[in-house]
Amino acid sequence: MVIPSASNKQETSPFGLTYLSRFLLVLIILQGFVYFAHTTPAIFQLIQHTITNTVAYIYQVIAEPVIVDKNTLRHTPAGQYLIVNNECTGLMLVATVFSAIIACQHSWLAKLKMLAMAILLLQCENIFRITHLLYEIKKENNNFEFYHLYIWQALNFIAAIIVIISVERIFGDNKQ
Repeated sequence: MVIPSASNKQETSPFGLTYLSRFLLVLIILQGFVYFAHTTPAIFQLIQHTITNTVAYIYQVIAEPVIVDKNTLRHTPAGQYLIVNNECTGLMLVATVFSAIIACQHSWLAKLKMLAMAILLLQCENIFRITHLLYEIKKENNNFEFYHLYIWQALNFIAAIIVIISVERIFGDNKQ
């Protein structure tokens, strides 16, 4: 007779929610917060300007000066510009990764550590992405659309998976 181990039992909670249903519930709530942030001028302007200024600082350290005009980055000689809008904030990806982490059955302390590391890593990747796109757009014959729509979307997905797995391994509760 085979006795099922504790690890083979279906994951349950007081409300009878499985991981997927917890994930979807938290995802809906967090994406609601993202929508609120994206539609509240004081919040989205603060986030956009912070990202814009961070990218400008990094870009000027490694490449050349750019002009910052609110949420727009302009190359002086080339006349090209990049607008950091709501889709550039990375908040939708962060909300999805947060949902995956919150849906896990870990202590809240472990989850908080995981969330802090996740937002740091995802925003660093986002800043790097925007910095690369700013560099790419200054060229007369550039591949901005290709990088923006295909390469970086795939890299964002890969980064999200890597972040979820990494923070789980580093900060997750060791329940054996």
